[in-house]
Amino acid sequence: MRILIVDDSVYSIGLISLVVKKMGHQVVGEAKNGKEAIKLIKEQKPDIITLDNILHDMKGLEVLAGAGPNFDSSKVIVISGTTQADTLNNYKNLGVTEFLKKPFELHELEALINKASDSVYA
Repeated sequence: MRILIVDDSVYSIGLISLVVKKMGHQVVGEAKNGKEAIKLIKEQKPDIITLDNILHDMKGLEVLAGAGPNFDSSKVIVISGTTQADTLNNYKNLGVTEFLKKPFELHELEALINKASDSVYA
């Protein structure tokens, strides 16, 4: 799988990247803000995107809106410190079904990446 990591924390990017590579997947980009994320989504068209809900310059929902149909073929895993129903519903309306609450265990991330990988091939 080709995976794009979007997070404004260098620590989180490193941790997610480590898990992705350990699982045998390819990191096709690391974005630390929404503007970079939109650019990489359009250029790389990743299979899976791990997306922090709140970045320094915009929210994850704004990233997906900015990427437009370019993210339609990607499975998105939203990583967030919040699980507010209205936020989750807004993501669900865009077709996002995978959510990971911070702080998370590495095995939880691995399970969601595996689930997303399986649905890419379904």
